[in-house]
Amino acid sequence: KQTDYNGQFSYSLIKSVNRKTTNASDIRIYPNPILNVATLKTKHSAFDTILVYDVYGRNITSLLNIVEISKNEVVIDFSNLDSGVYSIQTLNTTSRIVKQ
Repeated sequence: KQTDYNGQFSYSLIKSVNRKTTNASDIRIYPNPILNVATLKTKHSAFDTILVYDVYGRNITSLLNIVEISKNEVVIDFSNLDSGVYSIQTLNTTSRIVKQ
């Protein structure tokens, strides 16, 4: 339901979304909470794209340093960021981490 400032309203159509999960989305992030460095690990190759967002939804990926990267593991340095909650988005998942 959308209500306009003049009080009139209308209803939108309902659309359903089916989200399929696969084993490719099984990503572990540790430790959580982190002090400076986070490790992302998966059994599958899922690290083609890694984006990090702050609590305001701003893409802050360029502020981070990747310490180590392999087919199934990425180590990211968060030491130059303030304490707070961050979202890590890969091709198939979005996970939240807390930096102390």
